[in-house]
Amino acid sequence: MRLKTEALARRAGQITATAIAFTGIAAFAAVTTTVYNSLPSPTPPDYVNSLGYAANSVLEFGALVQPSFSGAALISAEIGLSNFATCADNQVACAINENGYTVPMTLNLYNVNPDGSVGSLAASSGLTPQFINWNPNVDGGNAQVVQFNFSGQSLPGQFVYGLSFATTGSGDPVDSLNLGFTLDQASIGTTVDPTNPTGTGNPDVLYVNTLSTFTLCGLETTCPTSAGTLGVFGPNPGWNNSDVAFGIPTISFQTGVSAVPEPATFALLGLGLVSFGVARRRKKA
Repeated sequence: MRLKTEALARRAGQITATAIAFTGIAAFAAVTTTVYNSLPSPTPPDYVNSLGYAANSVLEFGALVQPSFSGAALISAEIGLSNFATCADNQVACAINENGYTVPMTLNLYNVNPDGSVGSLAASSGLTPQFINWNPNVDGGNAQVVQFNFSGQSLPGQFVYGLSFATTGSGDPVDSLNLGFTLDQASIGTTVDPTNPTGTGNPDVLYVNTLSTFTLCGLETTCPTSAGTLGVFGPNPGWNNSDVAFGIPTISFQTGVSAVPEPATFALLGLGLVSFGVARRRKKA
């Protein structure tokens, strides 16, 4: 009976030591956190404004943002889209897939130059197929969120993001897919106006690459008009000011940061490893 009791005690000690060791090791695990967010929560039926890529010959659209902290490894991003394509209006595509259609998209992150222009590429999701559900609404669009994955590139202190996807102009489902906008400011991080970096409210300058001039009308009395260089991704004013309130694109960025162990954690890890070693020696003895 005494030998059995001692064996049970040794086994319990081994389990405890292992648990302590793994508790200490867990402190080194990656923690995912959102460093910028302008996505409404919960996702609304549709966004208050949206930008049609096909209708405005847009190749890429985005904004200058400052995450809540920089230097962490970029893990993923989520973007809110507004889809107007219904199954009834796209019967050929709907016959292929009654649930929706697929759109290849790319989300790029760029460094920003001192003058606010777009700099070198900092990170890219690469071409990512995104599945878009058919819009069940007869009138209006249908909001949905798609995700992009990244490979741990270091996040700059400020960066310009740009969402791009190809449209056809032939009435295909993708031609009814818009980028969603919100009138609220970012809940995490900051959307920056390169012409007024310390300004409050949503920026008047957003970033666009388009092949033609356009004028957008949403809830505002004066409509944003493309004023940048056609065919070049760059800053475009006129989106949010005393006359215009078009909002900002709906997007969030997530990073993985390694937690820095505190002294107590190191002590716990050391205790676990020592205890585990003692238990192992006792077992051999």
